[in-house]
Amino acid sequence: MKRFLFLVLAGLLPAVTVLHADYTDHWPAAAEQARAPAWPQVYSGNPSTCSKPDENPFYAYQDAAGLSEDTAYTIDAHIDLNLDGMCEIIAFRSTDCDDTGCRYTAFRITDKNKVLNIGTVDFGEYLTPVHGWLQMRTKSRDGEHYRFHLYRYVQGKYRIIRSDHYRYNATTKNTTYVKTVQD
Repeated sequence: MKRFLFLVLAGLLPAVTVLHADYTDHWPAAAEQARAPAWPQVYSGNPSTCSKPDENPFYAYQDAAGLSEDTAYTIDAHIDLNLDGMCEIIAFRSTDCDDTGCRYTAFRITDKNKVLNIGTVDFGEYLTPVHGWLQMRTKSRDGEHYRFHLYRYVQGKYRIIRSDHYRYNATTKNTTYVKTVQD
């Protein structure tokens, strides 16, 4: 019986490995990433060392908007996006999640306890600030398509202002730069 199980498992291991290979990540190498335009420098500080705001205005904001338990935001993190020493709230809704992850929204609570939705953000690297607000470099993947995104605070909201596109070729086993799209 042990020998039978060994033979079955030994036979399945290569099949499982091959199946797994189809689902692995193939992010571009540094040399291929260098074909895209240069990125801003990485921020050297720690934007998580900030004072957490009073969250009561945030919950009141959701109540006033009529958000139910199913559509309400859940606080995930506190990050100082504008480097003023006071954290912004990073939150998600279960309705904004799927098998690839969740979309996050950043909220700023003003000194008058007004809650401002300052846009969709994602976790990644924090980059040098522009006009006092940190930029973010994130990545996404969809099948053979790989992308790096640059989020920047523009006109009161975070937006993706640039995406570097790459494509994986299973024949050559390389992920190559395709183009950069700027907003």
